[in-house]
Amino acid sequence: MGRRFILLALAAPCPFLLPLAVHAADDWRDHPGDPAVWVGAVGVVACVVLLEIGYRSADELWGEIVRAHPPNWPGARPNPIALLRAAAVALTQVVTILLYAMMLDGHVRLATVGWMWLAFHASAVVLLEVWPTGWFPQAYRRWGWAPLVAFGLPLALPVLLAVGLVRGPLG
Repeated sequence: MGRRFILLALAAPCPFLLPLAVHAADDWRDHPGDPAVWVGAVGVVACVVLLEIGYRSADELWGEIVRAHPPNWPGARPNPIALLRAAAVALTQVVTILLYAMMLDGHVRLATVGWMWLAFHASAVVLLEVWPTGWFPQAYRRWGWAPLVAFGLPLALPVLLAVGLVRGPLG
């Protein structure tokens, strides 16, 4: 019981920290020696892992609470952990998009993030069709966007600029 509460306490700030870590880590190609980039990269991985473990711990705790009540207990539905997880997944993505919208680069990175989101959702659909069950497809569906944007944006930006799918700030 105590271990799960510690994991929940560690996971609690992660929905707020994950967008910031993604934003910090996406500079790895331009500034590879910057400590903020490496803190962001470690933060992306740590936040994704802690969120997934934290929500699994919360599901276990909620299951114990439901089992402690009678079978027809009206508080058993809707599952607040599932609602919290859905809200955290949606809001972390929205906040990340808004962080890129506030950048003063002519929305070049925002357009690139849009293409990265399209790639993420296409890959998630394919992954869930090929491998519908298990922990990895579900975790990828929830959190796969974070490493894809953090580490893929610096690689995709020059390619998208060269192909013409993203226009630079001056044209």
